[in-house]
Amino acid sequence: TSFKRSFKKKVDLKNLNAPVIFSNDKKIILNALKEKEISSYGKYSRIFENKLSKYTKSKYVISTINGTAALQVAMSALGINKNDEVLMPSFNYIAGPNAASMCGAIPHFIDIEEETLGICPIKLEKYLILNTKKNKGITINKKTKRPIKAILILYTFGHPPKILKIMDIAKKFNLLVVEDAAEALGTFYNKKHAGTFGEIGILSFNGNKIITTGGGGAILTKSSKVAEKVKKLINNGKKNHKWKFIFETRGFNYRLPSINASLGISQLKNLNKLIEKNRKLFLIYKNFFSNFKSMNLFNEPNLSRSNYWLQTLLLDKKISKIRNKLIINMIKLGIEARAPWQLLSETKMYKNCPKMNLKISKRMYERIINLPSRFI
Repeated sequence: TSFKRSFKKKVDLKNLNAPVIFSNDKKIILNALKEKEISSYGKYSRIFENKLSKYTKSKYVISTINGTAALQVAMSALGINKNDEVLMPSFNYIAGPNAASMCGAIPHFIDIEEETLGICPIKLEKYLILNTKKNKGITINKKTKRPIKAILILYTFGHPPKILKIMDIAKKFNLLVVEDAAEALGTFYNKKHAGTFGEIGILSFNGNKIITTGGGGAILTKSSKVAEKVKKLINNGKKNHKWKFIFETRGFNYRLPSINASLGISQLKNLNKLIEKNRKLFLIYKNFFSNFKSMNLFNEPNLSRSNYWLQTLLLDKKISKIRNKLIINMIKLGIEARAPWQLLSETKMYKNCPKMNLKISKRMYERIINLPSRFI
């Protein structure tokens, strides 16, 4: 009740992270309609990609219909195939393992750390030393005998993990790096944008993300070869030709339509304003919860500047047992709060996948409440 009274005129309490619509959004969409830039990849798709490239400093940006499609294509473009294992945090959204399984690969779940909510590099390195071997430069899982091909790195709630340390481990074990920066547009680590450290990264522009194209995503890469593979994969495997339809490989209809991209262009103009509002909201929440000894707000990790996509409340272990009751009571008061994702290692589809000890992931799942994250 105190929370609602304090924030009801400042925060959209009824929505965890509803889209913000700006006055120019309608104008550019109407222009797209007038120009018949609607259902196909087109003029506004290219403009949106160029603006994202400039903002993120990624050499190549290819837009897609959503973030999950971007993840699937990213893995496929890197050659992740049947029976390859892909390391990824169990504390993660379902898109990661779904994308891997669409490539025929097997998710392999690893633990996080409390400091960043991202992959724990210390625990990861120890685990790989004990549980893998090298065969002709390929890292092999000693137990399953399968190759561990890649690592999927998540920017949890918009915050960076210890990306440079994880990159060093990936290099040591010859792992391809896919960065799931779906939640992290506008997030920087050591002044470098999320999703631009590894071979390939992805973004999402779903309606609940910091900016939206309705649905939508993007793939970031510095490699011209990877970019060309991606373009072919999202265009039904079609060879680039002005008038012939020549299909060279299996592919998908995953390109972002021009009308969706037009909304993204308008939204992108307001990105920095939205980030500043998110950062201000963090400080307001932090000040409010400083009055409660057993609760605190998750702060951006060292060396990073986060977009604070979701404001995250951390409960002390001693009161984590009442987490669900707190969420239920908030919902009854008209405040949309939620628990984090179910651990992927505990889902029906992926419970039998390889995994390390996940005690930090389990502990953090029990302690987290995501709070309404948009100013009115």
